[in-house]
Amino acid sequence: YYPDPVDSDGTATLAAGVPGQTKVLGSLGTGTWTVTVLNPSWGPEGTIVFSSAGQTITLVWSAPFGVWLVLNSNGSPTLS
Repeated sequence: YYPDPVDSDGTATLAAGVPGQTKVLGSLGTGTWTVTVLNPSWGPEGTIVFSSAGQTITLVWSAPFGVWLVLNSNGSPTLS
């Protein structure tokens, strides 16, 4: 999902995954994109905020813990 046009603001939700599932999320434009992540490893319900073009984050679903784990990020998207 990405806002249309890519320079506008948008929101999305990332639900629980399946074992080993990997997601790469990123920002294509200059708008602010807020992703609500269900079952994040960084809290009971977290957000990822992309505020500039080129920011990315890679997540993997950890079945033993039932959470999304951060594998990598680029451009410092905000996690809360």
